[in-house]
Amino acid sequence: MYWIEIFLAFTAGVLVTKLLGAVLSVGFSALVLKQARDNFLRMIGHIAQSLHEVHQLRILEMHRMNKNEKEIEISSTLSEYNLNIMRQMVIRGFINTFPDKYSELIGFSDWDSAMVCLDELIKKEKANLYKKE
Repeated sequence: MYWIEIFLAFTAGVLVTKLLGAVLSVGFSALVLKQARDNFLRMIGHIAQSLHEVHQLRILEMHRMNKNEKEIEISSTLSEYNLNIMRQMVIRGFINTFPDKYSELIGFSDWDSAMVCLDELIKKEKANLYKKE
């Protein structure tokens, strides 16, 4: 009888350990993926800002070179078209590589909603920064 109790206690301990390990693993995975999402949003935000600045510099340079307005408009339209394609590809690529199990952590489905998520992230970080001071 004594050995049966020890065996049952051992088996229960193994099961509890496995269960707790699985729960902690899922939680840790969710935290890592949320951090990856936040870093991705920050990165594309910086890239978008840099691309916008380059686009503005290109327009200024075209004005300096005395290009007519029609050429500048065509160039801007082409740039914007290519930029939109790049934005869609980046967002789709991120969403497609994100594990399906954690897809609810993404929080966006296109460029505009990603920028809304980035704004919320920045506001949350600023609020946390002010709380620490």
